[in-house]
Amino acid sequence: MLFFLRSLLVSSLALTALLIPACDSHTHRSPTEPTFLSTVDVFVRNDSVSSFWVSTAQTRIEAEEIPTGHIAKLLSLHTPSRGSFPILQPEPPSKWYLVRAMVQFELLSVPAAHSNPVTVTLTVTSGPSSTYLVQSDHPEVLKITSVDPIRS
Repeated sequence: MLFFLRSLLVSSLALTALLIPACDSHTHRSPTEPTFLSTVDVFVRNDSVSSFWVSTAQTRIEAEEIPTGHIAKLLSLHTPSRGSFPILQPEPPSKWYLVRAMVQFELLSVPAAHSNPVTVTLTVTSGPSSTYLVQSDHPEVLKITSVDPIRS
């Protein structure tokens, strides 16, 4: 009987050692946390009457000019998030930029796509008094929550 209990204990420990890695909750997301299977590449298209500048990299302070009618990649997103980016204008004669508007957005979801990444294009048009209108071609994926003009 004692031998049977020992072998049952050893068997149980061996089985537990095999099952714990399979049930490891630290390597998986919560069932309620949204996950994306794709990347969302966000582009900006300039439909304004003049050029504006945007920072096309999250880690650098450099800005890229987007002439009228041109498109530039703004960023890539992988998880649901809220964020913002500035619309910039140069301040001559220095190399500084003035923020003309802050665009607030929310990444809501990623549709099932046959290709990766999913592409969203934000169209920027200028209005009177240096205001900007920004529209997403996929508002069900990336929604513009506000465009706040900044006056200097």
